Amino acid sequence: MRFLILLALCHHFLSRSKSPPSLTGRRNRLTSSSASKNDGASGVIDKVENYIFDEPLILIGEDGANLHLRSTPLAFKATGKYWVNNHAHVLKPKHGNIDYLTNMLESLDYTHYITGAAQPKLTSEHLMNITVIIPPSLEQAQIANFLDDKTQQIDELIATEQQKIELLKKYRQSLISEVVTGKIDVRNEG
Repeated sequence: MRFLILLALCHHFLSRSKSPPSLTGRRNRLTSSSASKNDGASGVIDKVENYIFDEPLILIGEDGANLHLRSTPLAFKATGKYWVNNHAHVLKPKHGNIDYLTNMLESLDYTHYITGAAQPKLTSEHLMNITVIIPPSLEQAQIANFLDDKTQQIDELIATEQQKIELLKKYRQSLISEVVTGKIDVRNEG
């Protein structure tokens, strides 16, 4: 049986734990071998000296054009040691499969919950009041595993096609260079 439940009832909101990294932490990021990820609304944006989280959590973009454009994932799972800046909501599932929950949150249409025209914003109040579908734990795991397998296959196909595109770009550039420098004679071509 699937349940419809408010997001606030199935996740802890840890957004109060985040803040922008200090200027000193940002300066040290290039010299430290132990630098941690600094996650923002669209994923890792740089490295910083310290971290505030060391557990898998779900991050959801809080503001910016990506709320409408969705050119990068809006909801994603952060792992390892990391800092979260003030442009992402931080959610810790109370129970359930974090991979399922991340995929489910990424699939939602947030259009009706976004405020602001010049700077779109998804407030924590609006986010907490979104109704989500929560199937039983076994079904969540099955969905997450299926999506992991299929998206990995798709990512591999994309990588293969990207390699082909890069080779074609190099061939194109080489062909242009060889023709304009006279290495290939095209005067007798029809």
